Amino acid sequence: MSKPLLGRRYSYGGRPFYNLDQKQKIEVKRINENIKSNKYQFEKIECPICTSNDFELISTKDRYGLYVPVNICRNCGLVQTNPRMSQAAYNDFYSYHYRDLYIGTKKISTQTFFDNQISQGKNIINFLNDNTDIEYSNLKVLEVGCGAGGILYQFKEMGAKVKGIDLGVDYLNFGKENYSLDLTIGSSKELQMSEKFDLIIYSHCFEHILDLEEELEQITRLLTLKGIIYIEVPGIKYLKDSNNNDLLSYLQNAHTFHFSLRSLTNILEKNDFQLLHGDEFVRSIFKKSDHKKQFQLQNDYLEVKNYILETEKLRRKYQIMPKDIRDNFTVKKYISYILKQIGIFKPLKKIYTIFKG
Repeated sequence: MSKPLLGRRYSYGGRPFYNLDQKQKIEVKRINENIKSNKYQFEKIECPICTSNDFELISTKDRYGLYVPVNICRNCGLVQTNPRMSQAAYNDFYSYHYRDLYIGTKKISTQTFFDNQISQGKNIINFLNDNTDIEYSNLKVLEVGCGAGGILYQFKEMGAKVKGIDLGVDYLNFGKENYSLDLTIGSSKELQMSEKFDLIIYSHCFEHILDLEEELEQITRLLTLKGIIYIEVPGIKYLKDSNNNDLLSYLQNAHTFHFSLRSLTNILEKNDFQLLHGDEFVRSIFKKSDHKKQFQLQNDYLEVKNYILETEKLRRKYQIMPKDIRDNFTVKKYISYILKQIGIFKPLKKIYTIFKG
């Protein structure tokens, strides 16, 4: 097996990033057993953007310590799990292991989860207001991967007609029974072709999808002529702001793709969508292109790779600092801290005082 680009810390078999609780340790053990017994099959794929097979290995594990081979495509820069688990393996994982692995023994009420989604809905609406002329009255909104429907509830309050789909029955039932939301179990494939939507939302869902082209074909069928898509994913070029310069805290087995704004735009443009606005967070708005044009690939390989390498350098540099110095870093503060740690700060200060006097 090739060595990961970022060294031994990113090699499968080492310690996880998180201090796992007992329930999480049990889930990691069960998932590893499914992998070793070949119950969870892995499959190699061509890069979905450029169909290349030229990859560079970044890491072979995720933040939980699970085997997750993460590669970057040299031809376009898309970071992806490859080889990845099959759809059948992911279905089993989401049904029996996902929630206990990600949450562990922490108890988060469904109401709290719903309230957090409401806050996210407000953020999405603010982003749309800043970058579009959208009108919410009678706007037909679909959210794929809606959870309990808190995001949709916020749109409903604005006057929109909302519909959500997800695979988690418990969350769906909560939104249906307590907030009268139109939520359905399933994926976009199950929706009637006669249904059309003015806005389709993928909030931290698009990075989980295995067949991006098939999903985008489905979006095309479901979107009205002037409809737009809102896609939000964890940005691979946002590690310094969201993950404290630590790629390992970002990597997780449920995410099969790790997008930058450019790589996300590449896959959307390849399928005849046009970027209206986006950032490296990643929050983005797309619409169907007015006319077909030849797809022109924008290679993000060097920029993403250099960003990841620079982020890893910063992590190593700052990992020994206490948080208050990291957050307000100056060279003077750092030198002072090191001198205090090795116990020579007071003697040096005394000598300085003598000479000055």
